[in-house]
Amino acid sequence: MGNFSNLPEVEICESCGETDVSVELVDSRFEYNHHGALVTLVARVPVYTCGACEFQYMAADAEDARHNAVCDYLELLPPKVVRQIRVTMGMTIRELSAVTGIGSASLSRWENGSGIQNRAYDNLLRLVRDPANLQFLSSSRSLEVPSHEQAPNFRSLKVTASVMDRANAFSL
Repeated sequence: MGNFSNLPEVEICESCGETDVSVELVDSRFEYNHHGALVTLVARVPVYTCGACEFQYMAADAEDARHNAVCDYLELLPPKVVRQIRVTMGMTIRELSAVTGIGSASLSRWENGSGIQNRAYDNLLRLVRDPANLQFLSSSRSLEVPSHEQAPNFRSLKVTASVMDRANAFSL
């Protein structure tokens, strides 16, 4: 469920500040609201225990494990895989955004685990893992990353007496 190879070698107790902290992976049950129905999921999470004060706690890696359990349940790509797709393709978030049409802020949220993509975007991400699909999308769109510095290209409406009469006459 979760990969905890990045657990800290020396953890400092959040309660007393001592370094005599051990970690144990335990199954943690939690409820997930899926379209109004509560579903019980299980995530394997690290629980830290201080040998000095016996304080037990979970850190951010426990939340990551729960997030991955939700992704598994929904059969959606977890954050690590979303990021891996982009990195494998040698693209920045802005470049992948430009090719796929997915907002760069959304991609960033999915990569860092602060959001979960819907099924349609998940399918698109799965498709762009294939270099041929990525090439197809790239060739049909410019890879230029849009600049936020450009002024928006809006048409302006010339306000005439006729336009004002129609606006004043409009009602819902």
